Amino acid sequence: MKRRQLILLLGGASSGAMSIGTGAFTSVEAERNVEVDVVSDNKAFVGYETPNDGEDVREDHPITLVRVTNRFDEEISIVGVQVDEGGEVLSDISNSGTIESGEQKDIKAHIVDISPGERVDIEITVTVEGSDVTAELFGDTQTRRFQIVGEEPSNVETTDDNEEDEEDEEDEED
Repeated sequence: MKRRQLILLLGGASSGAMSIGTGAFTSVEAERNVEVDVVSDNKAFVGYETPNDGEDVREDHPITLVRVTNRFDEEISIVGVQVDEGGEVLSDISNSGTIESGEQKDIKAHIVDISPGERVDIEITVTVEGSDVTAELFGDTQTRRFQIVGEEPSNVETTDDNEEDEEDEEDEED
């Protein structure tokens, strides 16, 4: 084969390959099915409990708002706590910390400005993150919203110990 024929043959083959394409692509669109199950808190990877639902509380006392349970195989961190409802009676909300696998962490606050007998609905959103997961736990359902009640003042009368001693001495003299 002559040199000229070889060059023409290679040139024609490369031109043909360029017009057909290499089979590579720059983008693709595909639909994938994802199945998500909603399970009860005792089976969820991140549990959310409200241990003080309906409890009487006193002003200037701490309260556990939410107990978060980590059921992942890895450590997670609480990266955000947002009070969606009832924040006017809460202060000093704990909003960070890590939770080891199988452990729990309480999110606490102090009660402020609550009147005796006053009922306050509390709704808290908690955001947690792990190395491969971010989850947002929020109180938009009846199982995630809870209520606290301002404690009524006690009606116990107190007496001065000296007055009681004087009355006892008078009784003994009679």
